[in-house]
Amino acid sequence: GHMVAHNRRPNGPDSLLNCIGRGWKFYDERPYLAGLFYWTGFDYRGEPNPMKFPATGSQFGLLDYCGFPKDEAYYLKSWWTDEPVLHILPHWNLHGHEVDSIDVWVYSNCDEVELAVNDKNLGRKP
Repeated sequence: GHMVAHNRRPNGPDSLLNCIGRGWKFYDERPYLAGLFYWTGFDYRGEPNPMKFPATGSQFGLLDYCGFPKDEAYYLKSWWTDEPVLHILPHWNLHGHEVDSIDVWVYSNCDEVELAVNDKNLGRKP
């Protein structure tokens, strides 16, 4: 793996993050606004747009069908809590792609994060 520039906009598998990142930044820069509303908290059965059959459900929620937080939920949590948040994505256990290089994203509210893979330090970012 390799580290991604901390100021590059995400374009990974979760395109919803682009929307969340832009949305939250907009409100964060305007303290006179009350905040941001997310219409879909949970994934749900029905409205599988933009997917077609055999997809049967919406996948736009911050929580999956079982109530587990998705990557975007950790991004928002890192803004909204004083509790330490550290979430690394995506998973990299893709069979047949063990030698491929992937972008690694970290959502955190910690002052600094250090990334290491197989005991090799890849860097530290504020």
